[in-house]
Amino acid sequence: MRELTQYQMENVAGSGGAPATVANAAGVGIIIGSLGAIATGVAAGTPVGPVGMVIGGILGGLGVAVGSATGSSGGGS
Repeated sequence: MRELTQYQMENVAGSGGAPATVANAAGVGIIIGSLGAIATGVAAGTPVGPVGMVIGGILGGLGVAVGSATGSSGGGS
């Protein structure tokens, strides 16, 4: 398994055509979280099945959604 290139990341994110919304960012987080779960399993020498991919995807998506929601609270500094 190899890392994603910038070109591949842009395609996952809509290649500039998708609006910058929390939903789209969470979708990218889900994809990256699932791939990260696979990569972690390979590095650790343990197979990651569908359950591990789903858990990685959920954690990746939640991390992005929560970060986006708290980062865009609009509070002045």
